[in-house]
Amino acid sequence: MKIRTNKISYTLNKEKIFASYDVFQIEYIGERFDVNILDARIDDYKVRSVVYYYGKKAFIMFDKNTITADDLYDLLNERYSKPIVKVRQLNDFKEDYQKRTFFRLLMNGIHNRFSKKNMYNNLTGRLYYFNKKWRYNTGNIDRIWCLNLALTDDDVITAMVETFMSKDSKTVTNGIKLVFDERTSVLRKVSKLDKVKQLYVKESFGWNSSVMALNFDNKERFEDSKYGVLYQFRKDMLESYPDMVEFDWVEYEAEDMTITEKELKNIENRNYSERFNSRGLTLVNFAGDDGCLCLNELKQALTEKNIGFVESSQINAETLNFAIIKNKEEYSSSEEDPYKKTKRFNVQHVTNRGLGKEAIQVILNELIIKDDLLRGSIGTVNWSSYKFNNNVSFATIKPKKENTNVYFVIKVLPSGHFEKRTFDIPETKEDTYIMEAFLRKNQPDKVDYNIEFVMWENVKDMYVFRKSEEILLPEMDILGNNVLQINPKKKISSAEFMSYIESFECSDAEKRSLIEIARSKDFFNLKELRKAIDGKSSLGKSFRKHLEDNGIVLRISKGKDSGNGLTNFTGVKYFIDPNNSSICRFYVGMKNGISKYSFEKSVLVRSIQRNNGEPISVEHAQKLLRLPQVTFVKSGQYSVHPFIYKYLTEYKEVES
Repeated sequence: MKIRTNKISYTLNKEKIFASYDVFQIEYIGERFDVNILDARIDDYKVRSVVYYYGKKAFIMFDKNTITADDLYDLLNERYSKPIVKVRQLNDFKEDYQKRTFFRLLMNGIHNRFSKKNMYNNLTGRLYYFNKKWRYNTGNIDRIWCLNLALTDDDVITAMVETFMSKDSKTVTNGIKLVFDERTSVLRKVSKLDKVKQLYVKESFGWNSSVMALNFDNKERFEDSKYGVLYQFRKDMLESYPDMVEFDWVEYEAEDMTITEKELKNIENRNYSERFNSRGLTLVNFAGDDGCLCLNELKQALTEKNIGFVESSQINAETLNFAIIKNKEEYSSSEEDPYKKTKRFNVQHVTNRGLGKEAIQVILNELIIKDDLLRGSIGTVNWSSYKFNNNVSFATIKPKKENTNVYFVIKVLPSGHFEKRTFDIPETKEDTYIMEAFLRKNQPDKVDYNIEFVMWENVKDMYVFRKSEEILLPEMDILGNNVLQINPKKKISSAEFMSYIESFECSDAEKRSLIEIARSKDFFNLKELRKAIDGKSSLGKSFRKHLEDNGIVLRISKGKDSGNGLTNFTGVKYFIDPNNSSICRFYVGMKNGISKYSFEKSVLVRSIQRNNGEPISVEHAQKLLRLPQVTFVKSGQYSVHPFIYKYLTEYKEVES
């Protein structure tokens, strides 16, 4: 199966580019690069784009025949007693860095055609592309979600969403400093001429602030999603530079490693009522009146599951506990936060918000995991079904103050019982191997924090699990072209609707049913049409196809047979990295096809790397990939990580 990711390769047509633009390389001969040269001296010319390069060099692109190299040389040197700026016109890009620079010039100039006054993005290889709806600006809060289109050394664009927060410029001392350019509606690097009081810095917004990864319900929602913005970037580039640039989505040939429902049932143990009733369960509401709704929902769910409980004002050390608390930001100090005071292995904290069935199932699962950590035995799954004949160990890391790290280790025996421990200073050879596994290969004196955890049966043969910057994409062209036909504002008159019914081949009874709907209103929008037809089973399906044939798309298909690449988002898929046989790449998607029209988060591609550099065997990789396939961590979806990682994170959270 072919899967595609957010990596996009590109090719440039040199002849077309040089026929449309003049590109110059300038070099400042002074002690430092004076960016004011460009900002102040070339404002009257049709500057398409500028890229500042390393050292004292920059590249600048003009529309064709706007200015000559001699004129640019005179202009940049006219205010100096002796020439200090070199100018060289480029008529080719032979070296790799020049090719990348030319593409950056094209990227950076993409928005200038929308600007009334010339303004360029002085970015070095990045374009922060976004939808205007991704800006949340109210009161003292100003946040922006951006699609960071970064260019890598292997001529590939990687698109990842990053989040930025507005800060007082006086308080910003390091990191990428950006300014929002109102004229071009983009974030760009701040220049010396920008007199701004507010800068944007990269910052995480937390779990409750997100932009939808994909929504293919209609045109507007698709354009507002992350994938829709990426689709728009590619479209803008192709329209801005016709025949100058071509794009190809990076694709891989992946194998399916999805285990069957029968296998899952043999592994999972989801009926916890006996466990809760034997241990006892206490409900504590620390949120006061604000927590009453959450408390009542929890009580109702527990009653339906035949789980007994008692209410109390305090945590009971002898039982399991659900503690309802407010959001952390609602507490004026950490001392007032009940989470800090009640962080234990027999306590599951629940934020005071509405709880759905899935959320309730998740917190039940997580409290069982914490109880397992107390008991030292895995009770969430049948560990023996994984057929590990040896002890299997897992370790993760947490940075600590004063440049030290704490390592959390769980060793699982073939029986499912386990031992847990922490260390910051190595005391055994195993500790040393664990610490070395978390180091960067190219900088062995630094920890690689992209490594989420390591696992091993033999300490000399460790497997490293890490994040990548790759996310899955659907077949963007097919999906985008179909979705863009779905206009929620479009209205169809009763007469027009009737004409489609008359040309539709169906039984008289079915036709009468549709005519009755058509006569009920003067006009129908797509949402109303969809609602009327969706309930007509096979008739609705065939009539929707009939409307689609006449140019009215109500909703595109979904599910495994959608033909839009959405099947990539289901199951567990993997492939051996084509450039490194010691790495197996994998992702974990939805369990049973795509049953909705939107995805809140992107599906991230992760990797398993054999740390000793030897080729990873497919058989062993498949064995490891059975571990993420449980549904108790994320109800209705596979666990993203091998589930034991959840034990590690709970262990790390409580012990820290």
